[in-house]
Amino acid sequence: MTRAARIAWGITAAALAGWAVSFVLPEVWWVVVFRHACEGAFVGGICDAFAIWKVYSKVETNFEQLTEAVSSTVIDDMIKPEEVIAQLQGRLHEPEFARQLMGRVETLIPDPQAIETFLTDAWMETLRERCVTWLIELDASNTLAQLDQHPGGLAIHRDPMLRAGVYRCLKHAAADTELSDRLYQGIIEQYGQVSAFEIPAFPPIKRTSTPVPLEKIIRRVLDPETLHQRLLEAVDQMMAPTEGGEELPLREVAMDYARRYSDGWVQTPLSNRRLLATRLVDQLVPPLIHSISEEIWSHRNDLNRIVSDDMPLNAHPAIEYISLEVSRLLTEKLSALDGHSADLLVERLRAQGSGAFREMLERRTRPELDWIQVNGAGLGLVLGTLAGVVSALLH
Repeated sequence: MTRAARIAWGITAAALAGWAVSFVLPEVWWVVVFRHACEGAFVGGICDAFAIWKVYSKVETNFEQLTEAVSSTVIDDMIKPEEVIAQLQGRLHEPEFARQLMGRVETLIPDPQAIETFLTDAWMETLRERCVTWLIELDASNTLAQLDQHPGGLAIHRDPMLRAGVYRCLKHAAADTELSDRLYQGIIEQYGQVSAFEIPAFPPIKRTSTPVPLEKIIRRVLDPETLHQRLLEAVDQMMAPTEGGEELPLREVAMDYARRYSDGWVQTPLSNRRLLATRLVDQLVPPLIHSISEEIWSHRNDLNRIVSDDMPLNAHPAIEYISLEVSRLLTEKLSALDGHSADLLVERLRAQGSGAFREMLERRTRPELDWIQVNGAGLGLVLGTLAGVVSALLH
């Protein structure tokens, strides 16, 4: 029995005893007041004691519903993902938090070289070997075979968006007249003096070969403008949409070259493939790392400017994007975690059994509830006293 319960039952017992004694005393006004006061204290104490007992008896009667209600209250009503996320986002608007974060960023990223060093180390330690291995084992034959659902069919031609994007880029490249002129001059310089064919001498003159430079033929049948137009036509034949799924010759040849190139790569000795793959990634990745480090450094400078102007961190587009994405992810995860936690809490509460659950509640709440009985007895004493005074005055 708690201390409050002892006090309450002491008041209740004293009130009962006083009420009984009042009947052997002479019927004077103060006895009437005393009797009513004892009645009020006794009834108040007994009623609240019954109410407390009823509360705990209901715990066992409505055990399953109560466990669900407790779980819902603790998880759903007290742990609210939306409020947690809102508080986290609110921190982005605090200048002091922004300055603290910027100080941390400046410590981690003191200069562009630190970024490039970090990215290079991460690449060498975690990604380089995986990338090289992937290139060595790359076999596009099966992929091309799966994409080749009909003769000469290439997957991007069945995707209007991809086809339009590639077509637009190729068209842009082929539309450059300066590149066409350079291609024309390159052909002339590379192959202009090659003998194209031989013209036999008329008999009985001895047959001799007469070399005709390719340049003469090219200049007669082809000029830079014509070459430019034919390049554009070639792009159209390879990438432009066709009616009824008709495949054009250049498109079929491009697909065949892709297959043959893949076959050649697979047939290349493993040692050569490793050497080629290693050289390829070592050529391509360092400039990419340098570009990424410069981009990160520019964002770091933008963030520094924002903090210096006492602007919220999410004024930076990257921070705003990251904040929204993290908020969305956390909301989903916390909501899922809340649902799982609620179910888990219900299971654990029900595993205790109704008796143990009641004992747990009583152990944690009974000291406070027993004071209700004390208050009830005290309030009954006051109200009973007032009722006694009114009764004495009326009589």
